Amino acid sequence: MPDTALPQVFVALEGLRGSGKSTIAPLLARAIGAEQVATFPAEYTEARAFLDWRSHDHDARAHLFVSALLVTAERVRALMEIGSSVVIDSFTQRTVATHRAFGAAMDLILPKDLPSPVTFHLECSAAERQARLRDRDKLTTWWDELADDLADRIEQEYAAFPAHRVDTTDQRPEQTVQAIMKILCDST
Repeated sequence: MPDTALPQVFVALEGLRGSGKSTIAPLLARAIGAEQVATFPAEYTEARAFLDWRSHDHDARAHLFVSALLVTAERVRALMEIGSSVVIDSFTQRTVATHRAFGAAMDLILPKDLPSPVTFHLECSAAERQARLRDRDKLTTWWDELADDLADRIEQEYAAFPAHRVDTTDQRPEQTVQAIMKILCDST
């Protein structure tokens, strides 16, 4: 049961690795009574694993992520059509910003009819982000290391997109959820 009654909404959480997206997404979904949609469809797991561990091809990775994004967008659209709210812990902005920063040669122009989320860019100090990443129980890929090395460039790419900025540095996850909910309530 949601903590607050909001009209139907599609929320995307964007930001660098370690900014809090995967922690905040399920808490926010529960708080607003939304469905949480996986950023990367399970059907793509094998292809992603191949690229994560055996390839450094920026364009191949960008194409895979755009394809996955389009499949995810279909799932979001289907949920929205039946009246569900949706929360996702990365959507178009992360796909485009990250791959542009990586140097993908393809021009990442997405279809105009993608579901349009209310976007929250989660920010966090570099020191706190690195502490969070060290505490993760997850293997770090070459791509993860590249994203960390290019964090400033990725943030520059993010700056081109509209988003509500929320600093998670000194916030407990519940405080970040409350800050997001306040913005959502104020904008409806």
